[in-house]
Amino acid sequence: MCIFDENNKFGVLSISNTLGTKGLEIEEAMAKILYDESTPTRAQITSGIRRKLRFVLTDRCPAQENANRLLIERLANDELRRDLPPVQQIVCMMHHVAHQEKEFSEALSTETEALMQNIRMCLGYRQGSGWKKHNLAPGFRALTKIKTPFVSTVGCRFGDTYTNSLNILEYENEVRTILDSLAEKKLKDKQKLTEKQQALKECLTSEDWPRMRLEFGLCMVMWLHITGPLHTVVSRDTSFGTVKAALMECEDKCKMILDGKTVGDVVAELKNQHMSEQARKSLALYEGWLNQSNRHELEALQETMVNGVMNLQKKVDRDVPIIRALELNHDEKVPYTNRRCESVFAVYKALHKRLMSMNSENKAAVTRARMNNTPRWLGEKSVNDQAEMLKLSGEERKMVIENRRLARERWEKEIEDKYFKDLESLVEK
Repeated sequence: MCIFDENNKFGVLSISNTLGTKGLEIEEAMAKILYDESTPTRAQITSGIRRKLRFVLTDRCPAQENANRLLIERLANDELRRDLPPVQQIVCMMHHVAHQEKEFSEALSTETEALMQNIRMCLGYRQGSGWKKHNLAPGFRALTKIKTPFVSTVGCRFGDTYTNSLNILEYENEVRTILDSLAEKKLKDKQKLTEKQQALKECLTSEDWPRMRLEFGLCMVMWLHITGPLHTVVSRDTSFGTVKAALMECEDKCKMILDGKTVGDVVAELKNQHMSEQARKSLALYEGWLNQSNRHELEALQETMVNGVMNLQKKVDRDVPIIRALELNHDEKVPYTNRRCESVFAVYKALHKRLMSMNSENKAAVTRARMNNTPRWLGEKSVNDQAEMLKLSGEERKMVIENRRLARERWEKEIEDKYFKDLESLVEK
């Protein structure tokens, strides 16, 4: 649980894994932090926070929303807040923006979605479990002298569709070269490309690639036109009035597309707006491909855009009223994204995973190092080699094996108590 003070300065109140998946369980975990009175100092801090608390900022997961409702009810009955207005809920706009992109991409064709997943697996720099065999990132770096700009959804799904669409438009020739080179190398070794690599290669050389390329470009255009500008506003230290204006602009842009604004109109409008050099370059390429497309291709693309915006509009209609209903002054500033909370927790999870791995490896190493001395440590006769074991009777061998098992358990307990509990506590703090 993280907090923002009255000046929107960020801080961590507490970090703990919430094992519960139901609203009541999540609310209990949240309340446990806010009502922590384990020490006089902690009690003073948490009571002060409860009295000053104005907003709960979370995503819109149903269980989390239920937890928010229960927590707000609990705080409404708190004696410390008897004379204060109720706590309000703010929808995390970082999650909102990520879902806008996700909802729009669901209107893409099945082939384009499959190709996008292959790009994530083969070219993304955050590799998931079992993806290493598909990874083309080293080849991309060797060819272009830059780190792969493609991303996967491992660790963060924010903006991945836009990022990959932008880069496949610019680097499609380089990706083809890498795949061709790898295929030749594997052929010499009597091997083949992996299934994902082969699928990526076939898509980029198929007759359907121009159509899929137009859909990739559409994802880039929608981010630059609707989703990106909204995120730019809500991710800053921004007044409530500015955020409401940005939300209204987002709704107006959706309405204009649903009323007949074409892909070409949107691209022409974007050319006059500020954007990165890479985005401007990819947009120019995309405009050229649009001009080369026939009427049927443009009509199909327009239909895809309208369907995507209709999907996106549902998310806007669901979240925006909650933001508009906030009781805030026009020029008042509050945070609208929990990105920093997510970043802190991501770092914590990485540290905790490394700690657990270190615990396991170290305990195993120490245990193996001491195994030969197990009987002596237990006050028994030492049995250090197979020949001596064979001289023992069946019952004696069973006793030695059992003694070793007991010794291993005792050593692991000693190691954990002596070396690791304090370190775990430090990481959690």
